[in-house]
Amino acid sequence: MNVTQHWQALYDAIRAGLDADGLTGVAIAGVHSSYTTDPSSGGVGPPYVTYTVEALSPTGTFGGGPNEVLADTWRITARAEDMADMLAITTALTDKFAAQDIATTADGYVTTAVRLRGTQTLWEMDSKLHAMHMRILWERSK
Repeated sequence: MNVTQHWQALYDAIRAGLDADGLTGVAIAGVHSSYTTDPSSGGVGPPYVTYTVEALSPTGTFGGGPNEVLADTWRITARAEDMADMLAITTALTDKFAAQDIATTADGYVTTAVRLRGTQTLWEMDSKLHAMHMRILWERSK
């Protein structure tokens, strides 16, 4: 498993989901990953999206080996000054992941399922931003 390719595949899916809904100006801040190709890893202003993997679980199969099936939990966070912008971002991403449209990585892993595990909205007092944390389960297999 090439971890870099899997981070990049999720980044590409997030970018495609935002672009498909006309949200091309929303940055994907590279603060949680050095694997993104986004040049805005310095400071960005709202609205923006961050993402990080919370758990990677190689579940495997008895015949295929320990890394045959991967199930990762990711946290994707949208932040914006305006609640409507934050909701538009999360709607675009929910639509993208509902389509289970994440590219096959060069090391041969194919998306078999993407499940929304839950969301949490909040008002961040320190930054004065609306935020929504989305947790998704991304399952892939060879």
